[in-house]
Amino acid sequence: MTVKKMITYRPVWMGLAILWIMFFHSDMSLPFPLIYLLMIGYGGVDIFMFASGIGNYYSYLKDEKPLDFFKRRVLKLAPAYIPVILVWCIFSVICNGLSIWAVIGNLFGVQTLSSSGSAFNWFITGLIICYLLTPYLAVLIRNNSAFKNVILVLCVIAVSLCFMTDERMLVLMSRLPVYVIGMVFAKYENANIRKKAPLLIGGFVIGNVLLFLSVIRATEYLWSYGLYWYPFILITPGMCWIISEISSLFDKCFLSKLVSVFKFLGGFTFELFLVHWLVFSIIGEQIYVMPYPNLVRAVILVLSIAVAFAFNLVVKKIGKSNQDSSKNATRT
Repeated sequence: MTVKKMITYRPVWMGLAILWIMFFHSDMSLPFPLIYLLMIGYGGVDIFMFASGIGNYYSYLKDEKPLDFFKRRVLKLAPAYIPVILVWCIFSVICNGLSIWAVIGNLFGVQTLSSSGSAFNWFITGLIICYLLTPYLAVLIRNNSAFKNVILVLCVIAVSLCFMTDERMLVLMSRLPVYVIGMVFAKYENANIRKKAPLLIGGFVIGNVLLFLSVIRATEYLWSYGLYWYPFILITPGMCWIISEISSLFDKCFLSKLVSVFKFLGGFTFELFLVHWLVFSIIGEQIYVMPYPNLVRAVILVLSIAVAFAFNLVVKKIGKSNQDSSKNATRT
């Protein structure tokens, strides 16, 4: 399997990732080992960062125009983000006294960088930072040798360590190395990924061991020192390759329908993220006092998928309308 073939299963990674994140945010009560998988569900974010690094590498280098790249990203995300963040801000102003400056910060997706007021989610700010860095990183990675790209990843890890003990920023900055690794993978799309299998499997195993030991032996340091997140720098590339290999095998038998389900979910992950997080951030605390809280959470997850799919259809229609308007304006 080449890296390019592996990347064809990127929607499957993303479909699995968003379900993993949704279950993590649901905070269900489950028996071991399911509760452990639920506890580390934030790892789905690292899959997204890895997949985004790959996609943005290709997206930017197809024309190497920074403003056009930013415009494409904004036009893709804004139609979904703006309605959701407006609902969240209105609720937060009425119920939690959110300040006007925090509202503005959330509307622009940069509130995580501020010490005032609460942010909708740090992931939005993380996306913006990645988009701003992409024009520089993509060209640098394309022109670098393999050795220099390894050094680049190590430098990004070192920079992220500067935010150690700052939980608010470390949760964001510790994900940047995975994004850069995704861009490096995209560069070597014609490489035979199976030749690097020992390296990928080794990183996957070592990362999981470190993560498990951190969870059971260093609980008090998980957030403060990024022990929840740094192991996924080793885990994520191998995890995505394993998912691709399994999906390739499933595609050859009756389990191909299962692969199609995850590909389907991978087609509207941003809307799924926004919808389920909006619901859980608004009523999450109330669920604890409801009868059958696990059932309530499960119903919310199922309804979130249905609502997000419908929301995605609306967003696509708006996006198509904007594209048509832009084309007409250009012709005029």
